[in-house]
Amino acid sequence: MRFEDEENYRVPGYISLKHDGAVKLTVSGHFVAKTSDLVVSNGTVDLTQDNHDTMIYVAKSFLKEAYKDEPISIVRKTRQALLGSGNDERVSNPKHVYSTGEVHFDFTAGNGEVMNARLEMVRTNAGWQVFRVRSPDSLVHVLPVDLSLDTFRVLDYLAENYVSQHYSKEESLSVNSETFSMGYPMKGSSNPQQGRGRLSMDRENG
Repeated sequence: MRFEDEENYRVPGYISLKHDGAVKLTVSGHFVAKTSDLVVSNGTVDLTQDNHDTMIYVAKSFLKEAYKDEPISIVRKTRQALLGSGNDERVSNPKHVYSTGEVHFDFTAGNGEVMNARLEMVRTNAGWQVFRVRSPDSLVHVLPVDLSLDTFRVLDYLAENYVSQHYSKEESLSVNSETFSMGYPMKGSSNPQQGRGRLSMDRENG
């Protein structure tokens, strides 16, 4: 067996197998091996790895668990984004978020209808997890949003909820600026998990 140089997460190779028994047989051929950044130890995927493949693995596992009573098939991945990859220095706060991301899938479940899944992801000391389900609607309320996580996505979620509750559908709102500050104590507070955020909007009547 031999491997050639990797290109675009694919490694071309060649393999030849020989059987020298009563019936001599040789089987040979070329192949392409796909690679990924998943780290597996003793049969378990390390969910703390800061890369696209691990984030996507967790997102797929979430969908399969959510539809465990129905056959599910991922049709295609339409978007992936590792948005907040940064300092990986460990802190004692279990709610601290080191990275954030989004994964979008087209998938089928049950009756075969193609649905879209939009999942917001975060990575804590425990590894990647789904923070929020934006679609499909059937799963939006299945996963409660953990508001104790130390991430700007909590502020984003709260701001969206406030807007939807206080303005009618006949009005349009355009966000012209966002200022978020997370992970720093508020003035006069000794709680390192508190943070501050500001959302500025323009209101336009229908």
